[in-house]
Amino acid sequence: MVGDSGTDVRTARAAAVPIVAVDFGYSEVPIAQLKPDRLIGSFAELLPVIADIEGRGILTAEWGLSLRDNEHPAAQPVRTEPRDGRDT
Repeated sequence: MVGDSGTDVRTARAAAVPIVAVDFGYSEVPIAQLKPDRLIGSFAELLPVIADIEGRGILTAEWGLSLRDNEHPAAQPVRTEPRDGRDT
């Protein structure tokens, strides 16, 4: 999860997902004090940070997720049928 406030950090912790905080948002306190998993100063830093989190096994080991495969239910494609029942 990416967030900029204490609420975002608490929500990510409650959901047991990694939190990447941005230091340019609306936090009531300096966001670093909330101890996010990572802190970025620009969205340009986001993809390398996600890769680092995955590369160190944090997503896989601590949260049971992986960016390397499509096993997570959210990564599965959803098949939709046309309204008339025919495949297109």
